[in-house]
This record gives sequence, C-alpha cells and structure tokens, in this order.
Amino acid sequence: MTGNGTSIDGGRTTLGNALSLTCSATENVRFVSWRKTANTPGSPELKLLASGVLSNATCGFDPPPPSGLICICVSAREYTCTIQALTVADNGDRWRCDAAIDGQFKFSNYVFITVNVHITKLEMSPNVDPVSLTANQSAQFTCTSDFGRPTPSVYWFIDDTTNKESVINITILSVITTVSENATISTLTFMPLKTYHNLRLYCSGNNGGPTVSSTLKPLLNILFGPTHPEFNYNGSIVTGSLAVSSGKSFPLTCKSNGNPHPSFTWTYPGGTATGENLVISRMDQQHDGKYTCSSRNTMTPSMGSIRSETTYSSISVQVNVPITHVEMVNPASNMVFIKDHDSTTLECKTSPGKPLAIIKWYKDNRTPENNIDDVETYSSNVQSFPDGVIKSVLNYTATRGDEDMRLYCTGNNIGQTLTSSRHAKLIIASSPDVPSSVAVTKVASTSVRVSLRNLSTGHMLQWFTIKVKEEDSEWIEQSVLAAFFNLSSSDVYFELTMLEQSTQYSIRVYAENILGQSGPSDIVSFKTLSTDASDSPSTSPQSFNVGAISGGVVGGVILEFFIGILGLWIIMNRRTNSQGGTN
Repeated sequence: MTGNGTSIDGGRTTLGNALSLTCSATENVRFVSWRKTANTPGSPELKLLASGVLSNATCGFDPPPPSGLICICVSAREYTCTIQALTVADNGDRWRCDAAIDGQFKFSNYVFITVNVHITKLEMSPNVDPVSLTANQSAQFTCTSDFGRPTPSVYWFIDDTTNKESVINITILSVITTVSENATISTLTFMPLKTYHNLRLYCSGNNGGPTVSSTLKPLLNILFGPTHPEFNYNGSIVTGSLAVSSGKSFPLTCKSNGNPHPSFTWTYPGGTATGENLVISRMDQQHDGKYTCSSRNTMTPSMGSIRSETTYSSISVQVNVPITHVEMVNPASNMVFIKDHDSTTLECKTSPGKPLAIIKWYKDNRTPENNIDDVETYSSNVQSFPDGVIKSVLNYTATRGDEDMRLYCTGNNIGQTLTSSRHAKLIIASSPDVPSSVAVTKVASTSVRVSLRNLSTGHMLQWFTIKVKEEDSEWIEQSVLAAFFNLSSSDVYFELTMLEQSTQYSIRVYAENILGQSGPSDIVSFKTLSTDASDSPSTSPQSFNVGAISGGVVGGVILEFFIGILGLWIIMNRRTNSQGGTN
C-alpha cells in the first residue's frame, strides 16, 4: 500500500487536504479489504470495507464506503480509497489492505497517516508595548504558537521599522520547547544594548505553511544610567581646568546622557545648585576651586528590579585677578647716581593678581617719547607673596653707554601690559675723558693761555694737570689752580705762567676727578716771545687749533663747580649707605 502524501510511505499531508491510498497486487484479485487502526491506545484494527471488480466490470463494495471516503477499482490489480479531508483525528491512524492470492490472504504494509497542521498565530510575553529594559541586564521573552504539526521553527528579530535593511536576527539566543496540545514555546534570553533603543522586538514562525509573525511587536525602551558629565563653557567643551576673570558672569553647563534623562546637582566653592546650567553672576576669589557636577537617574524596567545610578565629573576653576598697577618702589627718586662699573638694585612691585604677573625691565634708549626701540634688561630676581603681589629686583651694573637712559618696569598677568609711572634716569659717574682740541693762545714772553674742549666730566668735580717740558728736557707736572668754563663754546681755558722768554715748550693736559685721571691729550708745542711788546700779535704763529673764547666765564665756573660737588656728595653718600647696610 502507498499514499500520495509527502512522507516515504505517502501518508503525510496537510490538515483538510485529501489523501489517496492505493492497494496494489502482483496479479488479478477478486477483491481487496481495507483495514484501519485508530491512533488510540488499545484500539482494534477495523475492516472498513471490501472492494472488487464485478463480472460486469463495475466496482463493487461491501459495505459501501463510509462518509468522507471515496473508493474506486482502477483494475483487478489496483484499488484506491481517498480520504477527502483529513482532520486532526486522522493523525496517527494506520491503514493497510489484504487480498486472497493463491488461496491465501496476503496483507500489505502499513501506511501511517500524519496530518500536518500549520500554525496561525504567535503570542509574545510579557504583553507590554512599549517594554522598558535595562541596558546590559538580562531580559527574557517567550513566543508561543497555537496548535501545530510539525513543531514550527521560531525566529527572533529586532527591527527598525523605518529601515528594512537593519533587521537583527537574534534567534541564536533562544531555546525551543514543545508543550501539550502541540503548542511550541520559544524562550529568548538576551542582553539589550543601548543601540536597540526605539527598535521593535518580535518573533516569527513557520512549520510548512505561511510564515506567521507575532501580533505584538513591542517598542524597546532601553534604560541606561547617566554617562559621565561633560562641561561646556561658552560653547566649548572643557576638561581638567578652566580660567575665568574675576568680576564677570560665569555660565557653566553640565551635559550627561541617560534614559530616563538624568537630574543634575552642583557643588562648588561657595554653594550648591541643581539643574543643567550653573550661573554665577559675579566671580571672585571665593569661587576659586573645584566644581563637581553629579548626574543621576532611576531606571524602572518592565521586568526586574528598580535601580538608580549616579556619575560624577569635576573641573578646577581658577578665578584670575588682573593686576591694576605696577610701580618702581626703589629707588625713591627718579634719578640713579652710580659709578661706572658699579652695581645697584632697583625694585618693582605689582598690585595683587592671579595668575602671578610677569615683570620686565627696560631701558628707554634715550627716546622717552616712544618705546619702539626700548631695550629689555635682564638679570632680575623675582619674589612672590601670598596675596599675589610680585616683586622684581633688577641687579644693574652701570656702563657709560647707558648714560642719560631711563629704567622702567612693566607688568602683565592677563589683559593689558601695564607700565610703571616712574622712570629712573641713570646718572653714571666716571673718570673724565681725555681732553681734546688743546690749543695755545695769547702767547707772551712768560705766559700763555691754554684752551681745550670740555667733554664728559663724569658728573664729578674735575680739575686739570698739565705737563710741560722745554726742548730736550724732562716733563714737569704742574697743577692748574684756576680753570674757566665758557658757556657758549663749552671750552675750558686757563693761564700757564712762569715761563722763560724765547723758549720752545711742549705741553700735554690731563683731566682728573676723585675717580681717576684721564689719559694725556695730544702734545701741543709753542715758543714764548722775547719781550712783551704791546704791538705784538695776540696769537703766536706757532700755536695750534686756536679757538674763540668768549663770555660767561664766572657763571661757567660756578655751574661746573656746583654739578661736581653735587655728584661727589651723591656718590660718597651712596658708598657710605652701602657700607652701613653691610655692617
């Protein structure tokens, strides 16, 4: 016996379909008997009917086929019976036929009836839409089919309904079980990810018929704790530290992602606050320090326990205070009197500030009207004080090239560079220059007038020494007891007397002050007259580099004497004070 179904013996077909069974013999038989054993424990095998070819070549039945069963005689060797519409009750029944061959009844093989039942629905549990799940926390769902045979295959998907290409198959995370009444349960256990948020979860199944999807496709609401807060200041992300100016408004924003959206709490020097935005209307030193933002949310999943999470982030805020002034505090006067190559110190202080200010020293290059060509001066020591005051001590060594320059200091920490209001002019004392433009005029028999160009006196009381020699004799030194200064020509002149008549002389002049003697001037030669004739010329033809001398003699002597005495007093006074300070 064979059937026209899909199994090996042909006994498998789908619920409601017809199934034809064929009983074949190797030779002509008068009739065949159709036998069925129901799929019930202890059920006997029943002879349903016999069918055979009659003498008039028609098919006869004894008894007639029951309702729902159609039988025909194809030939004396082949007979068929067709079950018109299989039901669930037919499942598991077994059929066979028998016939008399060579005087003996021969039985066929059994054909086992298998009725396939296509599933028509799938139900998900829990029946919640949307469903709230905690990220990275195990969640379990079930998908249950209605009655079905064979056991259906059940698949699980996470689907973005807006993008059909983004379907995620997570069936590997599920387990299939079959319960009574041929219902199938698929259990899915998975760890939801944050990326699953706002996607839909569903199951689908198939056991040979159309694919069936669950009627419930819950939207996934993935809960997750707050991320570490991120700070934003004036549109820029801030990490680590931040510097702001005192006296100004300070807006700071705290950002953190979480589902549900977190709440925010601030702690900072001087207070606490809530909300994403912290605004301090006016920053001052009490607001300097650590700012901490905490973000917190509470997650309530559709299944599982409620839990809260809190995250923290901190930054350091430095409140900067710009300096308001910088000033030279030493020396007390606006002039510095100092000997060439000697050293002194100058001090400059700033007002309190944060961060600590930087002080620089400059020489004005004798151009007080502009600072383009000012020269920065180094070799300073810096001292800071707890209140943010900075003091810079400049170690200055005098050089004659700095004569008449002015020293000043600048300070800056944030914002504009400030300049000290006081500038200290450098008055540098030194040994005098070598006299120049030495000339002899008013040559007489026993005297001459010696003139020279008055260069730097080194800001000291200055006098002159002259060395004289006759031809082929040694130099003889003489002190100049009285010298006169011409204000209009800047020349100095004095009288050289007690000379011999008609004698050839050579002279050279030295300038001196308490710091030393200059080198010798160029040698000048002349010859005295034989007599002091009243009509003799006022200038000897042997004189060299004669220059005009006129006016202001007494005033010049007084001015030079005053400047010299003042410089000497300042220098000596500084030396005395310096020695006293070291004792």
